[in-house]
Amino acid sequence: MNHTPRYILRAMRYEDIPQVAAIDRQSFPVPWSASVYRYEIGQNALSTMIVVCRYEHPDSGREPTGLTRLLDRLMGRERVYQHRVILGYGGFWLNRGEVHISTIAAHPAYRRQGLGELLLAGMIRRGLSMGATQISLEVRVSNAPAISLYRKYRFV
Repeated sequence: MNHTPRYILRAMRYEDIPQVAAIDRQSFPVPWSASVYRYEIGQNALSTMIVVCRYEHPDSGREPTGLTRLLDRLMGRERVYQHRVILGYGGFWLNRGEVHISTIAAHPAYRRQGLGELLLAGMIRRGLSMGATQISLEVRVSNAPAISLYRKYRFV
């Protein structure tokens, strides 16, 4: 039996904001307010906000396979697999062909497990699919783990 965790990236929703804001407060010295997230989701046409959640079946605690998964998909119950616990989030603005990654963070309990890279890669892929030709971001010089990740993706 495979116990490798599986994750899903999806658009941030209003109901995610309390969890996202809590992660933000634990991650940054000057966190965004809940109202900023509401604006980014609902009013900023340039903004794309995503979250990463663990992908699991609520009854068993693990991903279904085979016939169970097929039946659930045919019955339109795919949404039950989107766990409600947010493990991380990210956001970017797309303006005139440039993606600017505005924020990215993983919950402290889930850091160093590849979620930051999953979020970064997901935002890059989404931005490119939206027509971006450049990607930029900013990072504190003291954030060595983030700098290492960004260098891996050839950010300078």
